[in-house]
Amino acid sequence: MSLHGKTALVTGSSKGIGRAIALRFAEKGADIVINYSRDKSAADEVQKAAEEYGVRAVSVQADVSRVPQIELLFQEALSAFGQIDVVVANAGIEEVNIPVADVREEDSDLLFRVNTKGPYFVLQAAARHMPPWYVNVESKAGH
Repeated sequence: MSLHGKTALVTGSSKGIGRAIALRFAEKGADIVINYSRDKSAADEVQKAAEEYGVRAVSVQADVSRVPQIELLFQEALSAFGQIDVVVANAGIEEVNIPVADVREEDSDLLFRVNTKGPYFVLQAAARHMPPWYVNVESKAGH
């Protein structure tokens, strides 16, 4: 199946599962929006790898736990490619690496913002900007 002429936005695509998903879309011919929160160099590596498939790719920094940054992510994606055809809400963080007795409310809030609210508001933004073709990816941290 060719995805030539389509654009895929994958959150959390600078490493791990998101990276693999983004590169698979690129392999199939889709232009790619690579999203990262902190590791620009990893996102740049994914962008370069995607471009080796002959597609266009752009890296966009956005913390998906922050709704205004999600909106900026979509604005930058639309500015770069004019359309978004597929959204994969993949960004997530592992459990806070703190003994349960020492977990603070802020730690729990961060997990909830990134792993629960983040995908919801990414998909909400997608619904505003595109037809309903999006995927939500959860890991053990989301259970």
